[in-house]
Amino acid sequence: MERLVRQFLLKLLTGERAIVLRKNVPSQEELRANLENIDAIGLYLHIPFCEQICPYCPYNKELYRDSLAERYVAALKTEMDFYSAIVRDKPVTSVYIGGGTPTTMLHNGLGEIIDYMRNEFNLQCDIHMESHPNHLSAGNLSRIKALGVQHLSLGVEALLTGT
Repeated sequence: MERLVRQFLLKLLTGERAIVLRKNVPSQEELRANLENIDAIGLYLHIPFCEQICPYCPYNKELYRDSLAERYVAALKTEMDFYSAIVRDKPVTSVYIGGGTPTTMLHNGLGEIIDYMRNEFNLQCDIHMESHPNHLSAGNLSRIKALGVQHLSLGVEALLTGT
């Protein structure tokens, strides 16, 4: 019955009998041509994982699972390979890691992602990252700082300083 209701609503709302998703990614040459007159770029990495799903949050999110996080790291590396070949050595003047809650991956993949990003791109900036306040134990703050993250966002900016 649910399937019939969904089909009816789809037809009613869109006029279509089915939704077909197509992967339509521009070629590296097309993207490179679009970046020709751009001197510097910014990177945004989305980490979609959260420990719980908040009903008010409008962002793309998933419940954290180790196996899914590992697959996500591999997918991000593939994506970084694609784009680093396009931007080549252009300076990256802004890096923001948002989510979800990026610190859900603090001990399972986040360091690997940041290291890979540093190797693939010409970073000329600080790294900014979102976190949930509950993740900010002394040990986690040390780990975040060791990863080279200089700024945390908790809804307000907080600069990591000192040792």
